[in-house]
Amino acid sequence: MKVITPDGKHVEVARRWLPWNLRKRDFGNPFGNPLGLLDGADDLAGAAVALVMGIVLVLFGGVILTFTILAGEAVLLLLLLIPLYFAARTFWVLPWIIEAKAGNQVLAQEKVRGWRESDAHIREIAGRLERGELQVPRGVQYGA
Repeated sequence: MKVITPDGKHVEVARRWLPWNLRKRDFGNPFGNPLGLLDGADDLAGAAVALVMGIVLVLFGGVILTFTILAGEAVLLLLLLIPLYFAARTFWVLPWIIEAKAGNQVLAQEKVRGWRESDAHIREIAGRLERGELQVPRGVQYGA
């Protein structure tokens, strides 16, 4: 739920769905030089290193592929367990984490058990923010 405080700051109050915080990552240019083999290949020595690394990649590609598949299985297992995690939160086994965020900065977190109780708590916090009963700290980068 997005609210605007009396001093015009935008704050979002919501449940955090995942037990961990998602981070924005910068992967650079994903399509330019995909394996990084030609980095530093400005001269003959760099080209030789790139050639040796290519050969090593071909020889040990099976080992690398095996570990990649094992990591993929771990991710698949995690994806299968996430619905059980959400069911546990919905039926009062695990608490929901309620967050008040301004832009990318978390202002406050509280734990509340149950879907309806967390919804009521979100509305309560949002109302207090709109009325100015909760103060937002200064120096926070606010999103629109």
